[in-house]
Amino acid sequence: MVNPPKGDGMSFADEVKKENRGTGQRCRTCVLLEQLDPNEAAEIATVLADKTVPTEPIVRAMNNRGLDISGNAVRKHRLRCGV
Repeated sequence: MVNPPKGDGMSFADEVKKENRGTGQRCRTCVLLEQLDPNEAAEIATVLADKTVPTEPIVRAMNNRGLDISGNAVRKHRLRCGV
């Protein structure tokens, strides 16, 4: 059964954006990137933004470099941080 709309006049896309506002906590991946050398952070950010690259190889490469990050943190970053 479908509930009737609430009638606040908000578009569906705007409502989804409102619901995706997050918890107010900083993204773990963003915090980590800010702590890195700017050149390394830019290189990683470029790969994170490339949707053709799967998350798990990115996580493994970051972990191999000594960066403590999980697959979930990277997935959330790619989904929520406009990357």
